[in-house]
Amino acid sequence: MAAAAQGIFLSLVLALKDSKTQTILASLIFLFSVCLFYYTGYWANILYKLPRLFGLATGLTYLFGPLLYFYIKSGKKTIYYSPKHFIPFAVYTVYFILQAYFIYPRWRWLDSTQTLAQNGHLIFYIFLIYNHIQKAKEQPAKLQLWRTQLLIAYSGYALSFLIYYILVWMGWLKVEYDYIISLAAAVFIYFVGYRGFANPEMLGEYDRYRYEKSSLSDYAAKSILKKIKEYFEKEKAYRNSELRLGEVATQTGLSTHQISQVLNEFAGVTFSDFVNRYRLQEAKSLLANNADLKIIEVAFDCGFNNKTSFNNVFKRHEGMSPSAFRKANNQSLAGLQR
Repeated sequence: MAAAAQGIFLSLVLALKDSKTQTILASLIFLFSVCLFYYTGYWANILYKLPRLFGLATGLTYLFGPLLYFYIKSGKKTIYYSPKHFIPFAVYTVYFILQAYFIYPRWRWLDSTQTLAQNGHLIFYIFLIYNHIQKAKEQPAKLQLWRTQLLIAYSGYALSFLIYYILVWMGWLKVEYDYIISLAAAVFIYFVGYRGFANPEMLGEYDRYRYEKSSLSDYAAKSILKKIKEYFEKEKAYRNSELRLGEVATQTGLSTHQISQVLNEFAGVTFSDFVNRYRLQEAKSLLANNADLKIIEVAFDCGFNNKTSFNNVFKRHEGMSPSAFRKANNQSLAGLQR
């Protein structure tokens, strides 16, 4: 219980760091801590006092691998993220709700299938992370060592999880003895959390490596940035909801590396943010001058895939929803016409 509490505290400390990548690490430690709290609650016989939905903590293992993979592929300025890695957890959530609230009696075969999937998922990310580390051998030794240590710590947890269930299935261990998993989780929390907290500079190694071989002069960077802006403004490329970095590189005759470097180092934005700025600028114009256009039509016309993402991006940058922006501008216009 103490390890779980300390893990939650440590995750909060890391989340307050001025680094998005540290937030990934904080999320990983927090979820490990919640899972550990669930197991200790089981030993202490207090789970019956908690909402049944808290049992979803047993499926948090489906998030451990993806979050660690995101962290390892990210730098201090460059964040890697892919929502497809969360599909297994979404499937598990459906399974848990069905088993907890709708299926009586429980389908034991489904429980066994889920346990096999859970172990397979943990092991899959061992190989996925290992493969990524092997492909990046030319990167700084300090960074590679840190990644390897993370992989070893994660592998220790995954293997203890697998060994525990093998012993249970063979009848050599009771299911109540899940402290084996909890011990491995506690080791992971302490090692990853404190190492990540004590050595935040390691996050910058990846970014420094990415750009050290192709440093650009201010003049060259300004020239490239001007070329990117001219393409966006002339071709209205941002209206394409499927626009990718590779397409911009092809159309401008630049490399994806050059575009990323210039946007990150000289414009201070990611490619996604750069595109969204253009989309928002046009969206504000349409909202202010085309009262007949529906919000969803404005979103699609400017390159957004759906209304939800449009609303979220608009609120984050403008501090209000698209509809509130339109209303405020219409009121201002009406005041000027009086």
